[in-house]
Amino acid sequence: MMGILSIVLTLLSCSTLAQTLFTQSAGVKGVLMCGDRPLANAKVKLYDDDSGPDLDDLLAEGTTDSMGQFLLYGHTSEIMTIDPKLNIYHDCDDAMTVSSLR
Repeated sequence: MMGILSIVLTLLSCSTLAQTLFTQSAGVKGVLMCGDRPLANAKVKLYDDDSGPDLDDLLAEGTTDSMGQFLLYGHTSEIMTIDPKLNIYHDCDDAMTVSSLR
């Protein structure tokens, strides 16, 4: 009987903890340019930026289209307010020479 009571109390505390988490959403849309040209096929990732030992949560990922446009939307459950962060992975201007950087 005591074992069943312990299991029930554990389940109740877990469900109470789950209710304290809030589903939060974030989205971003934009156009990436490389100089005066659209930046096509660039990888974009939307994260919830977490601090401490908690790893960042990936909310959404995608690539830009031929016009450099992208749209990302995602959600996660957190106790605190989420901090959306956009990472852009590209090779724009990789061909620049050292002399052109001056």
